[in-house]
Amino acid sequence: MTDKIRKWFNDMEDSQNINGNGSIYVSWVRKDKGFGEFYLSIDKDSGKLYLDDEIMGKDFVKKVLCALVDEAEIRK
Repeated sequence: MTDKIRKWFNDMEDSQNINGNGSIYVSWVRKDKGFGEFYLSIDKDSGKLYLDDEIMGKDFVKKVLCALVDEAEIRK
């Protein structure tokens, strides 16, 4: 993990998660299909960046994040 990413997460330390540091959290519910969530966080003890993905896998998370960014319009 780069120092830039570590600093970015550390600057979010007022936002708490189960690991005690800032996180990026994505959650959804789809009628008659279920629900899911994943989040990225830095462990306060090891300093490592972790992905908690409910066994969806990195490829699924990448597809979700890329699709969201590709479809989003930037507000000016």
